[in-house]
Amino acid sequence: MMRKIVNDYPQDNFQSLIGGGVALILGFVIFLFGILADRIGGLRRVSEEVLYRARAHEVADEEWRRNLSARLDQLEQALLEDGLELGRTDQTHER
Repeated sequence: MMRKIVNDYPQDNFQSLIGGGVALILGFVIFLFGILADRIGGLRRVSEEVLYRARAHEVADEEWRRNLSARLDQLEQALLEDGLELGRTDQTHER
């Protein structure tokens, strides 16, 4: 009907073909951005998990060192109370 009213109306569907092609390409690009965002999110989650585990390991290691230091201090204190000195040999027996 439009072709009968307007004489300059195009006889082919070239504009619709261009519009459909642009929409198809735009949809594909958006799909690729979605896949890329999903991969980046997955890598971020793995990175956060590795960081969490590394920090937990450091905290456990520091706690172990503090406990070991406290035990060594207790042993040293017990030996000093018994009259023994650490780090020095008895000089009277060597002469």
